Amino acid sequence: MLYQYTNSVLSEKDIVEGVRSYSFRLQYYYDHYVVHESAPDFLHKLSAEYLREYLTKYNRFGYRFRTRPNQAGQQCFEVQIVRLSDSDGFKAVMGYRYIDDIIAEQEKQKIQLEKALADATLNSEIVDSISKIYWLIYRMDLLSGIYEEVSAGHEMHKLTGKRGSTEEVFKEICGTIVSEQHRKIMERFLDTSTLADRLQNTESIAMEYCSSSGSWHLARFIVKKRNEEGKVINVLYVVRQIDQQKQQELEYKQKLLDAAEEARRANIAKTDFLRRMSHDIRTPINGIQGMLAIADHYPEDMEKQKECRDKVKEAAGFLIDLVNSILDMNKLESGTTTLEHTSFDLITVLQEVNGVARMNAELRGLTISVDHRKIKHRKLLGSPLHLKQILQNIDGNAIKYNRVGGAVLFSTEEVSCENGKATYKFRCSDTGRGMSKDFIAHVFEPFVQEDSSARTSYMGTGLGMAIAKQLTEMMGGNIAVESELDVGTTFTVTIPFELDSNYKEAYALENVDFSKTLSGLKVLLVEDNELNMEIAKFILENAGLEVISAKDGKEAVDIFKESREHYFDLILMDIMMPVMDGLTAAKTIRAMKRQEAKTIPIFAMTANAFLDDKRQSKEAGMNEHLSKPLDEKKLLNTIWKYTIGKNSNSRE
Repeated sequence: MLYQYTNSVLSEKDIVEGVRSYSFRLQYYYDHYVVHESAPDFLHKLSAEYLREYLTKYNRFGYRFRTRPNQAGQQCFEVQIVRLSDSDGFKAVMGYRYIDDIIAEQEKQKIQLEKALADATLNSEIVDSISKIYWLIYRMDLLSGIYEEVSAGHEMHKLTGKRGSTEEVFKEICGTIVSEQHRKIMERFLDTSTLADRLQNTESIAMEYCSSSGSWHLARFIVKKRNEEGKVINVLYVVRQIDQQKQQELEYKQKLLDAAEEARRANIAKTDFLRRMSHDIRTPINGIQGMLAIADHYPEDMEKQKECRDKVKEAAGFLIDLVNSILDMNKLESGTTTLEHTSFDLITVLQEVNGVARMNAELRGLTISVDHRKIKHRKLLGSPLHLKQILQNIDGNAIKYNRVGGAVLFSTEEVSCENGKATYKFRCSDTGRGMSKDFIAHVFEPFVQEDSSARTSYMGTGLGMAIAKQLTEMMGGNIAVESELDVGTTFTVTIPFELDSNYKEAYALENVDFSKTLSGLKVLLVEDNELNMEIAKFILENAGLEVISAKDGKEAVDIFKESREHYFDLILMDIMMPVMDGLTAAKTIRAMKRQEAKTIPIFAMTANAFLDDKRQSKEAGMNEHLSKPLDEKKLLNTIWKYTIGKNSNSRE
């Protein structure tokens, strides 16, 4: 048997030595030249034993491996071993060749193949993704007028096999899929004879249409290819369902229309409101001026003077109510109304509301009945100011729109109590003019009145019920109305309140002679308006107080700073003033190192009457917030509470 090894032949008589020599050379070559990682089985596959066994079954054996680069830079080799079949013994020829160029070409082809496969996969993924959006995809050749339907497979996108005339398929779509009302416009959109021109300066065009089944679709042509002149020759035609988007669009358009209509109605209502307010404001002002003129003509007639003063007070009171209602409504509409969360006695609030209502009812010749027997818990936490406002609006309407000799019944019932909360039902019924069924639906809207003459006959603004409803809902309650024209009306307000287990009974002042109890107290009165200064000074001096005045916050701070310790008993402070406002002045006084600076009572005395204003006053260090126009009794009660009453150890 002979082995040919790199052009040398081993004779059979040297077989043992030859095999040893071959194995030695093979091992040496492997150790010194072969890159082991490229041919880990090199020694095994090229061993004489393996080759003899292999070549008994096959005529040829091939093996590739990599070596360290030789002088020519070659490092990839292939060995081919062929058995010589015409030999009597076992002969084989072994030959080597370098294959660097072949390997490089194969690597290049491999990279190209992998890239082509990746591109095909990417295209498949793109088409698959598009198919999730578009339920119909056509690939169209505008030159031949042929379309091919595209769909998404599991791994590779493919044509469905459906193809044909673009003109025919579009005619079928318009005739069977598109609804009749959109058929004409879709026929123009699907006209392929004008499609290239319509896509000349854009990459896509689209059209919405309603199908014969009622569902909405969006059809779109997308440019796929242009010729050298830029003319479109291939396009994609895709269709997707847009029911949800169309429904949202229609709902949005309807909301815009509704909002526009609401704004239009609101604008009309406010325009009418301003027109009515012009009348309602001028009417009491005209009355005030007229009564003053009459009083000037009868300076010695005390009865006429009293009559004029009473009518001036009535007109002024209406003006105050009017301004307060407008401001309250503005705060509610802007969302800046802040509810209190303070301790109060429900019975006390109801007594105050019913006291005013009873007085007004008597003036109009009405009978008023009150029933609070079903109240179990009276010590509550909430916003008594706003509760009072709600009930006064309802009581006020029951009295205002009643008839002479009519009746008003006001009742309060605790309907439930659990988990530290009690729910109360306030019901006010009257025997007045009532309301029509049509107007009941609008009774809680702002600026509305059923009869335009009501503003003249009853001095109403049309805001009371709107304010009552919004305040009730802010407090977590609800308000309902039942009414019959010419029979009467019943308003029912239901509101929950927290129970207050830590309530402290307020000290009640009854029949106090303030001219004696407050006499000698010194008050620093800070007011920039001369008329307001004169009014406040009169009230205070008439009650026996000694008044030192300042026209702005800076002057008040200087006066207090220069005064001796405990000279002043209290400070009445306007808020909006030049040089230094009242809030800054109060903070400055509280920051002084004088002994009484931290404790002297400071009352805000301002036309700013909202809860936010009261909160700012408290934060500035003021003890109380008194709203203008000043209520003489409330002012003197408050002064007594913080001075004489405090020194008498009265309970608050």
